[in-house]
Amino acid sequence: MYNTVKLHGTSDDDPYNEEIMKAHYRKHNSDVYEYFKNRPNDLLVINVSDKNAYQRFINFIGIDSPYTGFPWENRT
Repeated sequence: MYNTVKLHGTSDDDPYNEEIMKAHYRKHNSDVYEYFKNRPNDLLVINVSDKNAYQRFINFIGIDSPYTGFPWENRT
């Protein structure tokens, strides 16, 4: 909890403040997109639940795979 408070600037009595945590998440994503804005082929953004996400992933990293989707270890 101490690291969360220190990193995100939340208070000790509300270390996982939803508004602050979401703002940090959005800022991080924005920073990543900004960093890669002139290098679109170096960043892959996928929704792992999309049907073609796994194929896009293996194409991006340049491998062949015997799987047709992301392997699951503990599917519930």
